[in-house]
Amino acid sequence: MNPFHKRALTHQEFEQDYYRDQRDFRRTRLIGVDLQGIELASLNLQGADLRLAINLHRAVWQGANLSQIDLRGVDLTELNLSQVVFWKAKLQATNLTHALLTGSNLTRANLNGANLSGALIDHANLAYVRFQGANLSKAVLIGSNLSFARMEQANCAQACFTDTNLEQTKLIGVNFSDALLDRSNLNRADLAWANLTRADLSGASLAQAKLWQNNLYDTDFQNANLSQADRHGASERGVSANLSLKEIFMGNYSSQNAQQQTQG
Repeated sequence: MNPFHKRALTHQEFEQDYYRDQRDFRRTRLIGVDLQGIELASLNLQGADLRLAINLHRAVWQGANLSQIDLRGVDLTELNLSQVVFWKAKLQATNLTHALLTGSNLTRANLNGANLSGALIDHANLAYVRFQGANLSKAVLIGSNLSFARMEQANCAQACFTDTNLEQTKLIGVNFSDALLDRSNLNRADLAWANLTRADLSGASLAQAKLWQNNLYDTDFQNANLSQADRHGASERGVSANLSLKEIFMGNYSSQNAQQQTQG
């Protein structure tokens, strides 16, 4: 048998297996299978394809191991997906609007083009995740780990990244307008062409970060660490009427410095 071939299973076949206490559905395509009331944590669904399963909103997802699951294009709006393992999951173009992903593991998951607007993704592991072209507007990612993530062209307007680890992330062209990035770790992140209009980067660390051609209008850098940041073409008009980019990028810029500049 081809190890890469997925076994197709109808609802009737799934029911028969389920009531015989069969729980191993690895690499299975669930076609028309009704998952209403099923606790997914009780099943082995690693590598399964749930795109054609039904009543996903009435299944119990919390704590399930859905490593390498295929949910591309599926509507998961407002679902409670807390503590779910989505390691290497295929979630491209999935609708996760207002979903609850607290404490979930999305390491190396592919969410390119997904809609996560208003989602709660706090204290989650998103290392090496792919968010290219994704909509994360108004999403909350407090305390999450997004190190080495690929987020090019994502929409993160009004999102909250407070205390988030974004070290060495690819953030080229990301819309961070009105976003909260306070106390975040952006060391060695690539923020080229990112829109940081009115973004709060107070207390953030951007050591060796790349800030090329950015819109920095009303951006808050108070107490931020920008030592050795690459600021090629960053817009000086955006930071403060009394503050030059040169002063900011020399290193830490404290709120006390800002107060002295204003009084002067």
